Amino acid sequence: SISTICESAVNAIRSLGNVGTVLLGGMDRGIDYTELMDCLFDVHIDNLVLIGEAAPRLNALINEYGLYFAGE
Repeated sequence: SISTICESAVNAIRSLGNVGTVLLGGMDRGIDYTELMDCLFDVHIDNLVLIGEAAPRLNALINEYGLYFAGE
């Protein structure tokens, strides 16, 4: 499904449990991704696909937080 704020993306990821692939990104609206990064620590995701304008910023945060995914 599509989420335009981190809170709905976090709720969706948490409700699914172990997730194979998550697509994140799109238009960079300059929102705070802290809640999303914290969520990514707590769940099992095999692959993370970053798309759109927000992809470079999300990638930098993922690296900063030290998150690693099976597909890397």
